[in-house]
Amino acid sequence: MATRNDSLADVPVADTAPMRVKREIMTDLGLNRSAVAGSSLRLPTLFKFVRKSGGLEVSEKVDASVLLASDEPTMTLSFFPPSPVETFRNVTVTVDTLPTTPAGSYFIAVSGTSVEDGSPYNQVLIPFTIVAQERDVQLTIDPAEKQSLSPGTSLSYTVKIQRINFSDPQEPVHLRINAGNGMLADKVTATFVTNGHPTITTNAQAEMLLVTAELDAPSQRDIPLGITAQVGNSVWGIATDLDVLGRPSIQLFFDPPQLTINVGDTRDQSAMCTVKISRIAFPGIGNGTVNVKVKPDANGPVKVDRRQRNVELPPDQDRFELEVTVDKDAEPGQQFLVPITATKADDSMVRTKEQLPIWTKDEPFIFGVNPMSGPVGQEVTIQGSRLKNVRIVEFGPEDNIRVKVSNPPVDSSTQVRATVPLGAITGPITVTTVSGEQDVSGNDFQVVPKIIKLDPDHGRVGSTVDIHGTGFDPRRNPDGGKNTAVSFNGVMVSESDIDVKPTLDRVSVHVPRGATTGRVSVTTTPGGTGTSDTDFTVLP
Repeated sequence: MATRNDSLADVPVADTAPMRVKREIMTDLGLNRSAVAGSSLRLPTLFKFVRKSGGLEVSEKVDASVLLASDEPTMTLSFFPPSPVETFRNVTVTVDTLPTTPAGSYFIAVSGTSVEDGSPYNQVLIPFTIVAQERDVQLTIDPAEKQSLSPGTSLSYTVKIQRINFSDPQEPVHLRINAGNGMLADKVTATFVTNGHPTITTNAQAEMLLVTAELDAPSQRDIPLGITAQVGNSVWGIATDLDVLGRPSIQLFFDPPQLTINVGDTRDQSAMCTVKISRIAFPGIGNGTVNVKVKPDANGPVKVDRRQRNVELPPDQDRFELEVTVDKDAEPGQQFLVPITATKADDSMVRTKEQLPIWTKDEPFIFGVNPMSGPVGQEVTIQGSRLKNVRIVEFGPEDNIRVKVSNPPVDSSTQVRATVPLGAITGPITVTTVSGEQDVSGNDFQVVPKIIKLDPDHGRVGSTVDIHGTGFDPRRNPDGGKNTAVSFNGVMVSESDIDVKPTLDRVSVHVPRGATTGRVSVTTTPGGTGTSDTDFTVLP
């Protein structure tokens, strides 16, 4: 994206051949833009790229070229946003000058190409004028930083002018406002309210500017607010931005996001939850009261104290503590949803509703696994108690290498079946219920290695062989040795020549010295031994 000075002859000219997709650069050429030598000319919402197909607006990114069509060395140009520019996004251009910049008429040359397919946009030349430093108008706006505007409210700005080197200090200065550049149509209005007209005749006079958003104004960020001062044919300008926050809304959050409560004790059980709200685009702190209603099923086992069923949160509060109680005879492993509604006190249309999940704790217990060893693909029966709500079975010793089986067949509250998954290695079996409760088997399930393929199935001593299969263990034993051992027809491979791949389905080895033609075996400790179905041929 170019931001340099260039001669007009170097400015790229877009291809004007007719295309099925219409691309053009739109700009407001009706305003005579001027700056005094030695100042900066900021041109808000100067132009935008527009792409239409079949009469419909189509979004794309454009590699934009914005150049000064002049070789005047005392002027520089910059623009925002940087390239690539989204279509229909207004572009602001700033021209910086020096006191020695010659007065006269200049042009900004704008062109661009589609990032998508390289198609050109038509070139436009945007005029502006540099006037001699003898006369200047300085504009200030307070506050100058970006403001936030809520629907149904207004913002006040103070606009001041200062005439410099005017022969007539009372010469009228005409102010003009550009609010939103049409982005919000009639939803945001800006008016001068001090004198009822935008003409200032007294030097250093202040004018109040009132910006108002309608109640149905949509949310919109970075709305440009431009003020121009015009004397004769000379124009000076300043600009700031504002955010329109959109319709007020409320968000509900729960900490923790769900509760798990014990049941089956001799008394009712309870747990605490923090209910939080977030006020979005509320017009003012005085209008920020929110009413929160908690409505558990009157006939269900979940109870909430009457004092916590209707809570009023004033503007300076955004949370309260909620205690939830579950009957002692509630069924374990069940989920209950408690509706919670938050409503703006003075506007019932601003409301939101969420449901707090309540789980009754269902702690599973494993007391047997049958069989206790087998290869990948082996079906395993897990026996115990409170297994009815088991949703996950995991094989393996540690979280980083534990392999999950989701939604295993549950035969009854005392039995679950699972198939040893690909990637499993020797370790305990873990079961997890829908409420997040877990139990781990007391003994390890030993995953027996299985060799599926030797690649290649022949080679000389020292050559590399990839052994494909399952159940290979990448860990080291307590003595520091590797858990996986390999032999060729009974001749062991040195540990340094064994490499278990991270995918756990391949072991790379070197054919050991002294090996002879025969079967290849892989042994894991603990786990067992897997032997190839075919011989590996050792070549002379």
